[in-house]
Amino acid sequence: MRIRNIIGMIVALSAGLLTALGYFIPFQPLKDFANSLLYIAVFLSSIAMLVAVINLSRIHMRKAVAGKSGGGYSLLLFVSLWLTFLVVFYALRSHNDAVTIWIVRNIQLPLEASLSALVVFALLVGGVRLLYRRRDVMAYLFLAAALIVLLAAVPLPALLEGWLQGPDGIRQAVASIFLSIASGGGRGILLGMALGAAATGLRILIGVDRPYER
Repeated sequence: MRIRNIIGMIVALSAGLLTALGYFIPFQPLKDFANSLLYIAVFLSSIAMLVAVINLSRIHMRKAVAGKSGGGYSLLLFVSLWLTFLVVFYALRSHNDAVTIWIVRNIQLPLEASLSALVVFALLVGGVRLLYRRRDVMAYLFLAAALIVLLAAVPLPALLEGWLQGPDGIRQAVASIFLSIASGGGRGILLGMALGAAATGLRILIGVDRPYER
């Protein structure tokens, strides 16, 4: 094993163990040191993200200059990315939040809504394709739950809306039941992500995985 790999392993293991001990041992200097390591990690992650954005911009600019297929979209992405960065940077320096709020409301939110619509479309397509492969009770429940949640969320005609609201609040009852199920599924996904991250960190701490050697 090279000296560089040994040093990298020692630094990674020491930083991980000290950070983990800072959460479990009630010793203030250790907690402060662990927090400092976390701040350094967040800072380095921000630098890495900035480098990734610059590299992405360089790739798309080369694609646009070379006139390759999709070069127009690459040029649009490059101009939009850095124009937004410059506008927001200038707005923050001048303490003008109105520009940032306008960008979020008129650009960011519509983009997120479009992505949500694509997720809904993919969900329905996945449910229909699931019925082609397997037609059991769970497949029909999956598709029925997806349709009911969507019907509970979309705007409806006034007549149907009034019937669903009704004295018993049918729409609210159905939405609350299935949204509770969806919230439980979302918590399960987050719990799985947390367990996966913990397992990955543990594998690095015990030396099974060594990404710092790559």
